[in-house]
Amino acid sequence: MGVYELLLNHVSGWLKDRSGKKRERSRQIFQPIFEQFQTAIVEVRNIQRPDALDREWWKRLKLSAGAELIELGLRNQIANVYENLAPRYDEAFLEVNGTAVPMLMRRLAEHFGTLRQYSPSYSLPKWWRFLSEDNVKRSALDLPNLNDIQLWDLLFLDISKLPPGQTAEQFLTMCWDEAVEMPEFRDLKEARRNLSREMSWALDGIRKHIVH
Repeated sequence: MGVYELLLNHVSGWLKDRSGKKRERSRQIFQPIFEQFQTAIVEVRNIQRPDALDREWWKRLKLSAGAELIELGLRNQIANVYENLAPRYDEAFLEVNGTAVPMLMRRLAEHFGTLRQYSPSYSLPKWWRFLSEDNVKRSALDLPNLNDIQLWDLLFLDISKLPPGQTAEQFLTMCWDEAVEMPEFRDLKEARRNLSREMSWALDGIRKHIVH
């Protein structure tokens, strides 16, 4: 075998080894992150908790030095999602659902609600989602109609208690306007925008490292 053949075999083996390492990094690192971010973006846009983001998995990857195989700029973006933006969004989400929504809707229910008997057919509107949207979006409530709006517990909207001429549709806008003034909802909206934007930017970089 001549020098040329030896060199060719060496280069060929090196390229195969390099290609194999790329596929392995893709399978073990980039594909899991890509799939988590893709699913989490949908969750965040629907104002849900980003359960797809496995922060413990990211911690293990860092401890194993696997994260060091990601180029620095992209690694910092990914780390920002897992370590800063996702926890901040999660905290804001829990604050809205645990404090802000009950506080606001109980107050509105006391002023504009009427007590009714319980019925299994009642389904509490998704107030947390509606009140956290950037714009008034009635569909976010998942409310079949405007004739039977449950405010909180067994208190339902009583149209007769609204200001003269005000409709149920206008009442919903008033609810959203009230939420705009509350810091808990502002914090959630900001955290949602930041997390969604950073994941979208990072996906562009991650996609380049996916090898099939």
